[in-house]
Amino acid sequence: MEEYNIKTNNIDINLVPDSLKDFFEKKRDCDGKIKSGLRNDYMLLKDLNDDLGHKYQTLDNHLQKRNNSILAHGFETISKEEARNFFDKLLDIIAQEIKDFHIIRNGLKFPKLASS
Repeated sequence: MEEYNIKTNNIDINLVPDSLKDFFEKKRDCDGKIKSGLRNDYMLLKDLNDDLGHKYQTLDNHLQKRNNSILAHGFETISKEEARNFFDKLLDIIAQEIKDFHIIRNGLKFPKLASS
């Protein structure tokens, strides 16, 4: 959001696209601030025609399944295949956004401790 001079803890409504002004205006709190959560941040990025906002939208179905699963906030099961698909899609997006991500990722692997 920095690229758009938008602070998500106090959004300037004048920087919000017309298509979302009413939506964000309804989020104004008693202090007059408009604060935004993660999902709304990505929705805003999408309406600003930002690539990351569009990529995030492709994760929506996966995120909904994750949130409803026992791995997060719900009680539904998620198959190994569904989890793998989500993980692969997420890795693909991260690799597109972070230069040399695969090199960085390999450097972050947990060390294996020798067994005695």
